Amino acid sequence: MKEDVQQQTFDGVRDAKKKDEREYRDPQDIGIEVARGGKMRMAGEYVEDYDKFPHMIIPGDDGLYRAHVPAAVALAWTTPEERAQIRERLPEGAHHSSDEVMAMVAELNVWKHAIAEITRTDEDSLTVVDGIPVTSWAGKDVRRHEGVTVEDYKAYLYEPYRPPSKGGNTTALHIHRFTLEGKQYSFFARGSKKWIFKSDEASFDYIVTEEGYRNVIPTSVVTKDAKGKVIQRGNRTRKKTLRTAQTRPPGSRREQRD
Repeated sequence: MKEDVQQQTFDGVRDAKKKDEREYRDPQDIGIEVARGGKMRMAGEYVEDYDKFPHMIIPGDDGLYRAHVPAAVALAWTTPEERAQIRERLPEGAHHSSDEVMAMVAELNVWKHAIAEITRTDEDSLTVVDGIPVTSWAGKDVRRHEGVTVEDYKAYLYEPYRPPSKGGNTTALHIHRFTLEGKQYSFFARGSKKWIFKSDEASFDYIVTEEGYRNVIPTSVVTKDAKGKVIQRGNRTRKKTLRTAQTRPPGSRREQRD
């Protein structure tokens, strides 16, 4: 741990306050690095998009994969001897916030979810990338484009307007549309930041509906910049529900402001 930078303690793990100043390790020499507190990055870019915890979505040359973040931290920041000790001292399947796990966090200064993962996984099964497909689209007309460039990329606000005082529309749901070989493709995403630049080479899966629409599967989008480097663009966080539009005109200036 670096001692010449400002430190903080979060969930029992002490590390640099700024994520760029933390130490990162690649547990299996596959280009995925993790800090002791669970932050992950790939090729210097921070990976933020959880498919469903504990799996983080990471881009590969031939598509998207799931990386098991607690397993990555466990392999990067504990030794085989320490993991054996954890399995010996803690009950199998220990909860990540239990007293036993938090005591081990204090002892090893390692993320609680990594400690808990060790208690439920034997040494041979502890791996970072599990190779499980991101999503199953069985029974649907799923097609794929590889290494293409898109045109006329635009994003349109889908949710009701949110005033700047409430955070503006930077995270509101938008419809993203682009054209490829004269045909239109679309998907929903938060914010208006482009997922694919004009100079990018993109690969993605899409579903052709009975009505003929081409709906891009957002988690399948992989882009390479002009230099051929895999890069993640756009806001890839998700919204479980939409904001509700007003069902009547505002009755006062205060309501208009809100």
